[in-house]
Amino acid sequence: MNQTEKAAYTLTRQRIVAQIDNIVAQGGSDSTLKRLKRFGNAFSWYPEFYPQILEGIDGMSDQQLMSALRTEDSFMKLMAPVKGLPIHHRIANRTGGDLALRTPTDVFLDVRKMIYDKYGGFPGNSAWNLGAHGAIDERMHQGRYGAKGTVFEESRGLGMAPTEELPIAHGKGTRDIGLKLGQDPALIRSQADEIFKALDPFIAPQVAKFTEIVEHPTTVGQRKIITENIDPAAFDVGRTTEQSTAVRKAAEASGFDVKFASGFKFRGGGVSLGMSVISEYGEAIEEFTGGAISNTINKLLVNPLRKTVGQKPVGPYKKPDPQADVQAVKRAKAAVQRGGQFSFGFGSVKFTAPELGLSEVLGFN
Repeated sequence: MNQTEKAAYTLTRQRIVAQIDNIVAQGGSDSTLKRLKRFGNAFSWYPEFYPQILEGIDGMSDQQLMSALRTEDSFMKLMAPVKGLPIHHRIANRTGGDLALRTPTDVFLDVRKMIYDKYGGFPGNSAWNLGAHGAIDERMHQGRYGAKGTVFEESRGLGMAPTEELPIAHGKGTRDIGLKLGQDPALIRSQADEIFKALDPFIAPQVAKFTEIVEHPTTVGQRKIITENIDPAAFDVGRTTEQSTAVRKAAEASGFDVKFASGFKFRGGGVSLGMSVISEYGEAIEEFTGGAISNTINKLLVNPLRKTVGQKPVGPYKKPDPQADVQAVKRAKAAVQRGGQFSFGFGSVKFTAPELGLSEVLGFN
């Protein structure tokens, strides 16, 4: 931001804080208070998304400011490749509570840069943090059916019901992410590195959960219905609203939105997966075993490998996780290629690991 934009950024944050403090002190609408905090945090994290505010804050009334801040809602709807598909922030705007609004401008911009340097992005409505790449079925987004009037509503009977067996983005413990940090006057006045250190434990788990969900076989299988039939880049980072709108219209017109919703399937007694995941799983084992794929190989090779890399062993009747198995097999293969010696027997795997062999299997490299 240039100096003019930075001054507008600072003024906008001050105005939002003043409104929040006034409601808290004098009483007022709880819904207005929630909106001010929600949209104010989004603005604070990524003001570049709101050029109309940076350019016109001096002439805006409080009502006009709120209207400009609300553009997040319409943006998320326009980014959905399938109508009714929620767009999930990789890192929630509310992370750190009021830190985003009350920390001095220059300090906070430094904190933001530190987060970007570590994670490749930060909270807010940037194309990287919020976009089609974060489009997740509501059943894995909040563990419930989707909106009425869309293919995701319960009455349509498509796919399967929400289940706790699947990872959920907004599950338990995700309501107030680091809220108390923004209530600590001393931290608000701290240096950027101290604030980043306090924030980081609340950011890392979100990034891990986001990655787990978008790489989960259920999500992968659903997305392939769109990418293989409408647009290969439908869920890529950096998609424009125009591109997503074109995909959304095509999906609805061709019925692939219904197929997408029906593609949400997971069974504890055996996973219903797309052929691409099954293929990758088979290819990984085949590569490692020279073509020997059987239930015995799965039991004697994959499960012991899962133990080695710290994953629970599973059977076809106990919530399989092929994506994790693929990684376990690939790590073992990489270890052998780097000098590790490998042998397996009934229920055990033995490694001799010169140099980096074993650490590769354990996932350290």
